Amino acid sequence: MSSERRQRYDAWNEVCDADALWGPLVFLRPAQDQRFTRLRLLVVVGLFGSFYGLAGALMLELVHRLTHLAVPPHAVLPLSLSVTAYLCGELTFLPAWNERARLMLRRESWLERQNRTSDGSPRLDAKP
Repeated sequence: MSSERRQRYDAWNEVCDADALWGPLVFLRPAQDQRFTRLRLLVVVGLFGSFYGLAGALMLELVHRLTHLAVPPHAVLPLSLSVTAYLCGELTFLPAWNERARLMLRRESWLERQNRTSDGSPRLDAKP
């Protein structure tokens, strides 16, 4: 992996690890060594897009009532926000997260084969 890609992945993972950015959806975030599946991404962006899309649609409805400007149907904003968020996630943080998980699992597997723990010390329960 190139150093530029590694830096980009590290930046995305740093953003994704921030609890504050997940808000109430933090329970949907997998462990760092667990793959971020497309189904999980779909659930996250579905909840995110539905909530913020409906809030935006209500704001547009308010604008419509005050100014009589034409606004799109209520379902357009949540759907377009969900689709856009899914595509952005698929192209940005999903590959970074899954690469980190793959490398962490690979390292743990290697340490197991070497009879070592994560900190590099010999395992006490290892058989000679």
